Amino acid sequence: MRIQEKHIDSGDHANWLAQLAIAQECHFALRDELGFGLDQLKEHGLFLVMRKVSDVEYLSQLRLGDEIDVATTVLLERRIGLDFSCEFKLGGEVVTRMKWFMPLINQVTNSVARIPPWIMEKVNS
Repeated sequence: MRIQEKHIDSGDHANWLAQLAIAQECHFALRDELGFGLDQLKEHGLFLVMRKVSDVEYLSQLRLGDEIDVATTVLLERRIGLDFSCEFKLGGEVVTRMKWFMPLINQVTNSVARIPPWIMEKVNS
C-alpha cells in the first residue's frame, strides 16, 4: 500500500488517524477474505463492536509515497470476541503496530454472543 496525499498532515507525515483508517481498511478486507465480513455477520444476526484499542505504537514516520507492507491477523479471544493486530512495515522494518479487541454481539438480544463454529473454523484455518 502506498501512502497517499489524503494520509498526510501538516507535518508532512502520515497522520496517526489516517494510519488507524488504513488498519481499518485492512481489517475489513481480512474479514471479507476469511468469510465473516459485514454481510455474512448480518445474515447470522451478529455484529462486531470495537471494545478496546491497545498497544498502538508509531515507531517511525511515514511520508507521502512510502510503500508499506501491511499484515493483519486475527485470533479468538475466550470464544466471545476476536483479537486483531496490524503491523505496517517500511523496507522490512516495523513502523507502526496496533491491536484491538472486538466482542461479537447478537443483534436480537444486543448482548455478547459466543463465537459460532463457522467463524472459529475460518479464524483457525
